[in-house]
Amino acid sequence: MRRLLPFALLGLLTVGVAAGAALGQVESPGLPASVWVTNVLATTAAAGTAHVRFSSVTSSPDPSQRSSFVGSGVVDFTNGDNRVIQVNHQVGSESVDGGPTRLLQQTWTEESVAIGQTIYRNSELILSGHKVAAPWVKSTFPRDVHQAFGLDAGTGAEDAVAGLAGIESVADVQNLGAGTVDGVPSTRYLITNKPLEVCVHGQAVSLPLIAPTTVWVDSQGRLLQTRVATHNASNQVPASVRSLLGGTLPPTTSSTTTTTLTFSDFGAPVHVVAPITSGPKQPKPTAIALKSKSSNGSCGG
Repeated sequence: MRRLLPFALLGLLTVGVAAGAALGQVESPGLPASVWVTNVLATTAAAGTAHVRFSSVTSSPDPSQRSSFVGSGVVDFTNGDNRVIQVNHQVGSESVDGGPTRLLQQTWTEESVAIGQTIYRNSELILSGHKVAAPWVKSTFPRDVHQAFGLDAGTGAEDAVAGLAGIESVADVQNLGAGTVDGVPSTRYLITNKPLEVCVHGQAVSLPLIAPTTVWVDSQGRLLQTRVATHNASNQVPASVRSLLGGTLPPTTSSTTTTTLTFSDFGAPVHVVAPITSGPKQPKPTAIALKSKSSNGSCGG
């Protein structure tokens, strides 16, 4: 399962295509792209609260690369607090007493509660019919509680809102026409982001970190659904990425990951409280930032 910043790093190796985008439907909503997105986020957050559900499916010719998860929960837009639970399915491998390796289906549930800068998590592994539970663990997550509706902390929903989280500036918004979400009429839009410009060995390198995002917006201007499809072509890594990483990368297998996030029940009462923890407190995570830096003036800035 990916997290928001690791997703951005993963995007270095992928070319994203938004699911359902139709060629020829390129009408702009009429506002500067960044302003339009900001307005949608603000209008959605003004609802106060919402129920949320999300899913992500990774398909690949290589069975060991396939995975899926589905989750649901609630979010308080006012303070960025949320509570979600998800069920994960992934293919692993095992070898008994040095014998041949065999693929093994792994299933586990993961629950998280985010309150301010504090994140609580617990999980339960289901392996060969046996459940192995873990206690709640408390950790500190340095985050902007309003970034990506607060869903960038400890949930599997963050990939679907990465393009709205400010990691990269919004480049364009295109109107894809009418759609529906759970029977509610909406309008679909395609959001693309500007690539990150990084200076590598004195040369400017353009890195597209985030795949295009398809969003469904209701008649009140609220975000009903967002979807991102990320495609990783087998052993086809852009030259700019190879340059950044020194030209040596492990072989990759083609895969496609589609992540969908849906909001509903806007304004409904939600209850997010801290659970009782019994496990050790995790250390504060280290923030990772990608910055552009000039070399001998070659990259400018």
